[in-house]
Formats: sequence, C-alpha cells, structure tokens
Amino acid sequence: MPQAIPMIVMAVGTGLTALNQYQQGQNQQKVADWNADLQVQNAKDARAKSEQDAMERLKQAETLKGKQRLAYAAAGVDISSGTPLDTMMQTARDAEMDAINIRKQGELTARNYYSDSEILRYQGKTGAQAATIGAGATILQGAGNAYGSYQKNRIPTGYAT
Repeated sequence: MPQAIPMIVMAVGTGLTALNQYQQGQNQQKVADWNADLQVQNAKDARAKSEQDAMERLKQAETLKGKQRLAYAAAGVDISSGTPLDTMMQTARDAEMDAINIRKQGELTARNYYSDSEILRYQGKTGAQAATIGAGATILQGAGNAYGSYQKNRIPTGYAT
C-alpha cells in the first residue's frame, strides 16, 4: 500500500491541475463574452449618439436659417429669390451633408465595435477550447507518469517482499 501513495498523490495533483486549466479557460471565455457585450453596447451608444448629433446639427441649421431670414427681412431684402434664397438653401444643404456624415461616422464606429465584439467572443471560445484540450492532455500525461512510476516501483512477481 505505501507504494500506492505516490501514485495517488500524482493522480490527485494531475486532476487538480487539469481542473484548474479547464476553469481558467471557462473564466477566459466569460471575461471575453462580458467584454464583447460591452462592445455591443458601445456600438449601440455610438449609433444613438451619432443620430443625436445629426439631429442637433440640423437644429442648428434651422436656427441659422431663421437668423438669416431675420437679417434679410430687417434689411428689407426679399428672401423668396436670388442670393438670400440661395444662401438659405446652401445652409440647409450643408447641414444635411453634415448630418449624413455624422451618421456615417457613427455607423462606422458602431461596426468597429461589433467587429471587436466578434473577435473577443472568438478569442474566448478558442481560449476555452485550448484550456479543455490542455486539461485533457494533462490528465493523459499524468496517467502516463503514474503508470511509469508504477512500473518502475512495482516488485516483480516471484520475489519475496
């Protein structure tokens, strides 16, 4: 029986090492998934912010057009044609282009966040898989070592103890 003690200790140590490897992989996947979820939320926030910023830009343009109308009216200029009308129309076009660009930038930012989230999920998944494989390899190596130790330390049959 004393010969079995080192093998039992080796088997327990191997089992604990394998369990630790597996748990580390699972934890790595949980952290990666959590970080990926944060990236998805960042993407949603980027889209919402870009929409808010675009709407704010359009609102600013409307305010500017109102000021332009007031200034032309105060000067006695007809705003229904010519330069005043062209100026206000250009103000509206510029604001619309700005709003489009703001939304486009928000969408690009959101896509980058979504892409990052997919990469994180993949890294978590492959990390967990690698840890599971590592745990299995540890168990096989420990079993091989235990068997080798057993073979080395066993008393051949036919000899007195």
